[in-house]
Amino acid sequence: MRPGYSHRLFIVDIAPRVLPYRSHYDIQIKIDIDMKLSYKIEPRVDRPSYDKADAKRENPLYSFRIRVGTKGQRVYIPISGVRAGIKYWDSITAQFDIRGVKNDKQLKSTATTLEQYNELFISIKSKCNGILQKFDEKHIPATPLLFAEAYNSNSQEPIKIASYFEEKIESMRKTNHIGNANCYSRTLHMLRLYDSKFDKRYIEDMNIRYVTKWDEWMQMPRTTTYTRGNIQREREGCDGNTRKYYHKTLRALLNKAITEGITNGATYPYGKGGFSVGSLEEETEKRYLSVNVMSKIKSTILEDNPRLDAIRRLFVCQYLCHGMAFTDIAHITTEHIKTIDDKRHIEYKREKTKRKKARIIKILIRPELQEHIDWFAEHCPPVEQYLFPVVTIEGYKGEQLYNHIRNRYRRYERGLKELAKELGIEERELTSYVSRHTMAMTLRSQDVAEDMISQILGHADLKTTKVYLDSFDAEAIAEATKNL
Repeated sequence: MRPGYSHRLFIVDIAPRVLPYRSHYDIQIKIDIDMKLSYKIEPRVDRPSYDKADAKRENPLYSFRIRVGTKGQRVYIPISGVRAGIKYWDSITAQFDIRGVKNDKQLKSTATTLEQYNELFISIKSKCNGILQKFDEKHIPATPLLFAEAYNSNSQEPIKIASYFEEKIESMRKTNHIGNANCYSRTLHMLRLYDSKFDKRYIEDMNIRYVTKWDEWMQMPRTTTYTRGNIQREREGCDGNTRKYYHKTLRALLNKAITEGITNGATYPYGKGGFSVGSLEEETEKRYLSVNVMSKIKSTILEDNPRLDAIRRLFVCQYLCHGMAFTDIAHITTEHIKTIDDKRHIEYKREKTKRKKARIIKILIRPELQEHIDWFAEHCPPVEQYLFPVVTIEGYKGEQLYNHIRNRYRRYERGLKELAKELGIEERELTSYVSRHTMAMTLRSQDVAEDMISQILGHADLKTTKVYLDSFDAEAIAEATKNL
């Protein structure tokens, strides 16, 4: 039994509420649960007829509905195919009393119709009771909206959150969204680490209390056991940005479920008044190199170590290609080279956003960049039509290519650490992203407008660009405070 819910499902009272006229008898079925949910089949007395002809009848025809409600919330579910007068309607049993109708030969057809309606109402009651029973068994908060959703659904069985995760992961892999699939897989793994019973949870279990407890758990140190070698390692709690990464993924999954009509979002934990994902963001250290250090990397040729020199040149190419991300430079081929006004350019869309309405980034191939491209062609020729020697095996596609590039990325990062040691760079750890940040800060120091820098980086908005930029660099701050 989950804390916070005291589901005890049974009917505590089925009794008529007698009013002066028998036609106004009422029935109240009370369900003893924390939300005090009740349902009732009733005629739409607020709309006695469909047309003027019906209004003139002695016994006007009414449509019928299911009223589902709690003290503070109510929904109505229309019952299609039922249109009848309420002269013979018994509110106590929520059925038509057809005993007197059957004996009247003139009303024989009416009796047959009302009998069919009664059979329909019996099946409706059975369905409603079944929904409430399943809510109780699965410990799902019984609200009018969830009840209506379950009633209108083809399946009354709620969907488990882990199964929905795995369904989306499989779909992403089939459509070659490998990065997103891995992101969802990591989030699912983190949720399973937190909750040993996560595979038994339902989408509706993801409420604000659950995600808040999950966030608290992610902040605590923990011991991780690796299957290979049964090695245990103590790990610190996740910082704000890491937790934001996981919450954003869970939020995206729940948004998909709402969009697809799997849930109505009654227990949605994010959004206004819910768990704030944006508040988790922490300012990161700006990872860029000074002008002198970048010049040293560009000008130092390592003739005695061709492997490190290739790594150095690839880092410089990232910088010259407007801070191109490693995964993008890995995918650039000769087909991306276009001639515009007799000048050769690289035209591409970022791998990260190319499936969205991303802008095309155009990079002029200047002599310095062309010199590095020619060097690669001579000393370590790229396979197939790739422009840079990142992909080293022919024929890879889809997930196989993605994993190959990820492995090459890890080797490249290790190589950059060797390069920093070889060149005596100590002011900053050298990573592939440092080239991107350095390019942005170089433009910033030259008073290039932020919207122009944003366009060069391929960002959709200025907010993302500001992450790369300091308001002032260290030298400017030192100059401004020299007289203190």
